[in-house]
Amino acid sequence: MGNFTTVPDVVVDQSFPPSLWESAIMNNLNLGVCRQLADHTCVGAEASIDFSSLPATFAHLLVFILARGDIAATQTSLNLQFNGDSGHYDWFSGLSGGSGSASAATSGQIGFMSGSTAPANKFSPYVLWIPHYAQASTQKGVQTLGFNTPGTGGANVDPYVNSIMWTAAAAAINEITFLPGSGNFVANSRFTVYGLPA
Repeated sequence: MGNFTTVPDVVVDQSFPPSLWESAIMNNLNLGVCRQLADHTCVGAEASIDFSSLPATFAHLLVFILARGDIAATQTSLNLQFNGDSGHYDWFSGLSGGSGSASAATSGQIGFMSGSTAPANKFSPYVLWIPHYAQASTQKGVQTLGFNTPGTGGANVDPYVNSIMWTAAAAAINEITFLPGSGNFVANSRFTVYGLPA
């Protein structure tokens, strides 16, 4: 059958009618299971990662990040924006190597990631939950979980559990942009977005 980004309407070697395929297989797989919506691995320095035209057919978004920056420092912040908006983010870091918060910020802070003077090959992993991203009648929240390693040893593993509220006018999320606090993302930084069913 080959590989598909969505479940096909008809399979040439199917042994049951197209109507049964559509009702029992295709529709359930397209909407009833977790499915990858976007994936990007940097091949060089990139100033931002943008996923646009996200489908509104899922209930929630789950994001996996592995990131490192090229700034000449041990670390820099890792941030996001929704739908190109650059002015309506409240965030709070409840557990981190350096807790903080912001109101009406230009982006929401996911946490911190390693910079170019951090130990070699150390990338910062994060997981993001975005509930009910396609609901147009509510403002959106994000919960992040991850850590940064600006040095070596256990004392330099800094956990981040950040909460972000997008306070712009209520709207469905159809675009996510990831931004470093300074500099660029380096090669092998990776960003993957999954859609989750209700």
